[in-house]
Amino acid sequence: MHDRAVKIRKMTDEQLCKYIDDTQGKNDTRDKSVSKFLTCVAGLKGIGKTTENKLYYLAREKGFID
Repeated sequence: MHDRAVKIRKMTDEQLCKYIDDTQGKNDTRDKSVSKFLTCVAGLKGIGKTTENKLYYLAREKGFID
């Protein structure tokens, strides 16, 4: 983790902006995947509204979705 932090601190402004843009794209993909999963879970037999809500809030709390 330390090596990664050092690498990021040494980046130029241009490199840093590109890194952030690339990272944001990955987060968008992850958000869509998690949201799609939560949509699939909704209404499954044996999974009630309470469990759906718990999964949704857990995903938000842990940063999987915004």
